[in-house]
Amino acid sequence: MSILEITLFCALPALALALILTPLVIRLSKAVNLMDAPGPRKIHSTPIPRLGGLAIAAATLIPFVATIIWKHELLLASHINTAAILTLISTATAVLILGLIDDMVNVPAKLKLMVLVAAAAALCASCGGGISDITFKGSSVLKFGNWSWLVTIVFINGIAVSINFIDGLDGLAAGISIAAFAVLAVGAASGGQILIFLLAVCMIFALVGFLVFNFHPAKVFMGDCGSLFIGFVLAGSCVLVTQRVGTTRGIILPSLAMSIPLLDTALTMVRRSVLHRQSLFTAERGHIHHRLLDTGLIHRHAVLILYAVTFTAACVALVTYFGDPLATALTAGGFILALSILFRVSGSVRAQETLQAFRRNRAMHRQRKRYQTIFDELRVAFREQETFEGWWDCLCRGAEKLDIAKLELPVTRRNGSSVNLTWKSEDGEVIRADAISAEVPVRHRRQGDPLRLEVEVPASNCLESAGYRVALLSQLMNEFSLARLPVSSDRDGGGGSKLTHTPLSKTEPSGLASGQSPELVARSVIR
Repeated sequence: MSILEITLFCALPALALALILTPLVIRLSKAVNLMDAPGPRKIHSTPIPRLGGLAIAAATLIPFVATIIWKHELLLASHINTAAILTLISTATAVLILGLIDDMVNVPAKLKLMVLVAAAAALCASCGGGISDITFKGSSVLKFGNWSWLVTIVFINGIAVSINFIDGLDGLAAGISIAAFAVLAVGAASGGQILIFLLAVCMIFALVGFLVFNFHPAKVFMGDCGSLFIGFVLAGSCVLVTQRVGTTRGIILPSLAMSIPLLDTALTMVRRSVLHRQSLFTAERGHIHHRLLDTGLIHRHAVLILYAVTFTAACVALVTYFGDPLATALTAGGFILALSILFRVSGSVRAQETLQAFRRNRAMHRQRKRYQTIFDELRVAFREQETFEGWWDCLCRGAEKLDIAKLELPVTRRNGSSVNLTWKSEDGEVIRADAISAEVPVRHRRQGDPLRLEVEVPASNCLESAGYRVALLSQLMNEFSLARLPVSSDRDGGGGSKLTHTPLSKTEPSGLASGQSPELVARSVIR
């Protein structure tokens, strides 16, 4: 039986199964109410079934496994050990189940990452190692040595996550994946890796059949089960091909075809961690496809533009492998320019804003450490206080160090009269700065409500800094309230003794910090 006949034996059943199983999965999703509901981040306006990944996986694996059983001699001809192929199938199935559970009950992102890492490690173990080096045109460019497993696990997870991230428009992830598997199939075929070639063919035709129902307006989504399964199979296949034919055909070419989702994933990580200071797994609406829609493009046009760029990337990958150095340089340079323009025009690349945010975050981190050090010193100082005067003096000195502008504490004497103890910073810049006002409760031993310490904190163009300082002061008042002072000190707070305090000179300018004020009560006024 010729290779063409074996290929058709895989491709046609994969296409037929996808066309048959996808409508069944749609009915199943509706029957068990596993629908993707509309939301602020979603493009669709009506609930859509989201278990399409089950149809893709079944349409891919059934013909592939049937071919291996029918033509078991292919295992010997592929130069890939049986354990590696079986591990790829089993780990991809485990990832599919993980995605299915996530589609049903929302698995925590860290748990999903742990499972993906474990699956990638199992695949590395089965094939005797990971990506050992990067080669181009037969020459080794970079060797990883002992880091090969880590590089391989990061690569597999990066591909899986990028497919998951790019699955935001109807038909987008499926179309891009088809291009990536097509390039992988060419590389595997040219290197004699028949099994990986057949697996890529099965996936291509399964995706084509699924795309009939997934293209805009979509009747079904692939869901996390589909995107994670596709990404893991693609990355795992690349690793297995690399073991035999090197990283040019196994890693570089498919990665070029995946340039849009990979670049989008990298920019997403930077945007979430630097600009927004969020978790890397926090959902938001800033991907390249969202940006294109924000420019005014309609849904179908945005998808077609990304298809065109992906097709160009696939062509560049093939030229890189089969073409001469001059053609490779010209096509690669043109593609990089076009890709840069696309991401720049869409607003996905914000280099200047990212640099400013990075500098701001570093400054905030330094100031936070400084304030935390001051807080630790104040805790030691407050433990030594035994009188009200000492407590108030320590509080004022601490306020000076924490760049607080004003303190005011209404105190009631034993004879019933009241006095407002007031402290102000001598730093005119601090006093003139925009500030927030807050009230912090201070417990005492007498009956009645706690005292209310009024605090004025300069915002320094950053409310987070002021909030963090109020939080530190609140924690001090919670740990070292008047109720902790010895009983004899009540005479000091209630007898109307005169209190004086000389503000300390600051050695560092007011800066930035981040945080919240858990002890802040009553009010917070920006002025």
